[in-house]
Amino acid sequence: MKVEIHDKPWKHAIIDDLLPQNIFDKLLNFALEYNKSPQVANGAIRFSSHYQACYWGDDIGKLYNELVKSIDYIWDNYYKVLNFTDRDETELLSERSVEILYTQPQSNKEKLHGSVHTDTKIKLLSTCLYLFPEKGQGTILHNQDKTVSHMVEWKQNRALSFVRNGAKEMEENSYKKTFHSYINTNEVPRISVNLFWMKDKK
Repeated sequence: MKVEIHDKPWKHAIIDDLLPQNIFDKLLNFALEYNKSPQVANGAIRFSSHYQACYWGDDIGKLYNELVKSIDYIWDNYYKVLNFTDRDETELLSERSVEILYTQPQSNKEKLHGSVHTDTKIKLLSTCLYLFPEKGQGTILHNQDKTVSHMVEWKQNRALSFVRNGAKEMEENSYKKTFHSYINTNEVPRISVNLFWMKDKK
């Protein structure tokens, strides 16, 4: 695992080889198996516990446990490094959520940048892992006026990780807002895995 911390346009980490290769391969095979399956609701597979993961099979339950080991490493070692605000929400962690996101090819240019957003208030730490294809389009990072700063280069088993700021429902402060978006102009689905450290919704 190789971790680089960047400050522009806002603080984030680029993590190469987030998962051990055998775990990445299992996750990739699972995601490809369920691509376009009617079981994939709204273009995503979501689970936030070992119990929920086992709905997809015992092997996926075991895979969830392995994912938790890797993503907890980021929480333990990089949350405070990436948290550029004056919030300290380390005591609010209540669950880890895994979301396998399938973004189908987009042909409408008006939708290419998708919805520029910051992530919601219940997400304490967000990590996006690039899964498929081998060559794709990474996350677009935006400046404070929502213009494009740059796109994170897509690489399989690479992850973007950050502490959100600027959620509409809670945050008005002087710190930079974590505006980002994503696109897919390839001819195959863009499959990423969102790993969230969540706080209670209450």
